[in-house]
Amino acid sequence: MTTESLADYSYQRVNASLGLDRVRLHERDDFFAEVWNDKTVFLGMQMPFHAAHRLHTTALSDAENAKLYGKCDNLHGHGHRYLTETTIGGEYDRRSGTLRDFVTFKKAIEESLKPWQDRHLDLETEDFRDAPSTGENIVRALWPKIDNRLDQQLVRLRLWETANNRFTLRRT
Repeated sequence: MTTESLADYSYQRVNASLGLDRVRLHERDDFFAEVWNDKTVFLGMQMPFHAAHRLHTTALSDAENAKLYGKCDNLHGHGHRYLTETTIGGEYDRRSGTLRDFVTFKKAIEESLKPWQDRHLDLETEDFRDAPSTGENIVRALWPKIDNRLDQQLVRLRLWETANNRFTLRRT
């Protein structure tokens, strides 16, 4: 019994009497499966990473950067415990009960985040040499790293920089 098949079973049972749009089943705080009424199945996993960055744009003057980014334009940078939520989707294999092997899914995310873990994104990675390391740009840079490892099954990627700042990209 996989999380995907249990979510599908729950959807089928409850939908028969209530007419559902979708069911989301959390196996753990950081892992869920979701089944929609069009039979699409999703798996989602949250994973944190720690990194520092400085919000600064070379195209702007120091005064303009200070006005735009405030304290986040600190010369030495500042750190975050970022939280990612990677969601993949498609039709799952009813025979195996899986959309994607859990270990493979987790490993793809870990490998994508590893180059950024405990690094200063602007100073120690190539991803932000030409673009400021804003949340929007971080999630844009992370998308292809994860998507390529998951055979383009990525449908949504969320990044929490803080409890109040969330950035989301979706496949259209």
